[in-house]
Amino acid sequence: EIVFHVYGTTADPDLTRARLNQPQRLDGSRFVYHGAYDARDIVQTLVRDGIDVGLHLSIWPETFSYTLSEFVEAGIPVIAGRLGAQGERVERCRLGWTVQDIRDPADTLKILDDILRRPEILREVAGAMRRDEALVPIETMWGRYRDIYRSLARSRETETAGSTPERAYVAFLATRLAGTSAVDATAAQTLTRLQHELDTLKERFRSPRHRIAEVVANAIQKTPLLWPLVRSVTEAVLRRR
Repeated sequence: EIVFHVYGTTADPDLTRARLNQPQRLDGSRFVYHGAYDARDIVQTLVRDGIDVGLHLSIWPETFSYTLSEFVEAGIPVIAGRLGAQGERVERCRLGWTVQDIRDPADTLKILDDILRRPEILREVAGAMRRDEALVPIETMWGRYRDIYRSLARSRETETAGSTPERAYVAFLATRLAGTSAVDATAAQTLTRLQHELDTLKERFRSPRHRIAEVVANAIQKTPLLWPLVRSVTEAVLRRR
């Protein structure tokens, strides 16, 4: 009989209603829900629980899967969808089986039935796993990425050397530059006007009993968020003249 072990969190009430680590029946199948786990312990946990095969049926094409690496480190073959990086790594490194469409359970059930009829298949597949190739050291992976980026940079330099930009791209840059210049001109005019208003405000507050106004005005000048408020105050003062 097959027992499905579920590691990680889920909102499925059919799984979470039972106690953790306790077998339960669900639609004729046996499940054990283990809940959240510490990634540092999961490899030892998989081995301790006697997991024979991992179901890695992702619903979208992942770029890389730490879960697959954990199964490989534990020496456990996996059944994965032929989708994204996980399917590619399973096939390239002989880590188990792949199914064409995870939405169709027929292929997955057939593999499980074959394992039940011939348990020695697990030993054969596990023995053929290219674990060293599947678990590349991080230093080696750094080197591979470095070489890829360098080759792409060189090819880009070769493509762009001596090439003429398209007219549409030149027109786009000209439009952006013109827009930026207009914004800069408007900003300069606004700053000039605000500076004039600040100077006017400071002149009106220059008196023996308002010496602190000089300090306040200087502080306001360094705080752009207060400029609209300063403008309103200035207009109010001018209206009272």
